[in-house]
Amino acid sequence: MISYMKVFGYRDGEISHLYIRSITLCVAASLALSLPLIIGSLSAIFRAMLLSYNGNIEIYVPTWSMAACVGIGFTTYLVVALLHMRSIKRVSLAEALKVQE
Repeated sequence: MISYMKVFGYRDGEISHLYIRSITLCVAASLALSLPLIIGSLSAIFRAMLLSYNGNIEIYVPTWSMAACVGIGFTTYLVVALLHMRSIKRVSLAEALKVQE
């Protein structure tokens, strides 16, 4: 589908702006917003699992660990996005116009 954007005359920068940048915002938001959901779910699971034990076990997730998860997730996304943009730049207009079956 993105190769068709080349057929319609979009330049690589415009394709990047329309496709990659909008997805980047979505990925960044989902990484940041899913972290509290994951920590809350794991806390509930551990509490339910440890109900029959006597005593108290504190559930603690260090801040650096959360930051590392977001950083690794976003870095991975950036690598994939760069590889995707490189493959988009390599698609020639003639190849984009061919009918694929």
